[in-house]
Amino acid sequence: MKYYSRNNLFSEERIKFYAVQIILAIGFLHSKEIIYRDLKPENILLGEDGYIAISDFGISKILKGNEKTMSFCGTPGFLSPEIIRGIPYNKTADWWSLGALLFEFGYGGIPFEESTESISTV
Repeated sequence: MKYYSRNNLFSEERIKFYAVQIILAIGFLHSKEIIYRDLKPENILLGEDGYIAISDFGISKILKGNEKTMSFCGTPGFLSPEIIRGIPYNKTADWWSLGALLFEFGYGGIPFEESTESISTV
């Protein structure tokens, strides 16, 4: 979703509109025992109707209940502290990534490190 980089930053109303859609999508995935782990602008597709779709499930994983994983994967800048520190984590890591994504939509950059390089050791 590089639309915002070509059209300045998203308005607060537009950020809320996309946030609700992403929250519903991640909530749905979690209800199906799936951790997404790669939430970033490049994986959010914007349809002609203005609604979003999440793409690229390559590093998603099934996690039952509160099961945890230790795979170090995702995109720096959107990774939760648990993933970075190598501490077992669960689906809550996706909610951290959502916060970083929404920050980028509103401020034009990620809240912490400046990197776009993807990492995977699934």
